[in-house]
Amino acid sequence: LIALRDTPRVEAEIFMAAVHGAMLSARAYGDTAIFATVMDAQLARLSAAD
Repeated sequence: LIALRDTPRVEAEIFMAAVHGAMLSARAYGDTAIFATVMDAQLARLSAAD
């Protein structure tokens, strides 16, 4: 189940910003595990039930 805290449009923007930021961080650090770390946290945020 997905728990949205804002409108779907805003949540989509937040999600894509996280994806892009995770890609940039992974590239900057030369460590693909950073992408997984960031995205795991983002996915947990979306799946957390209040």
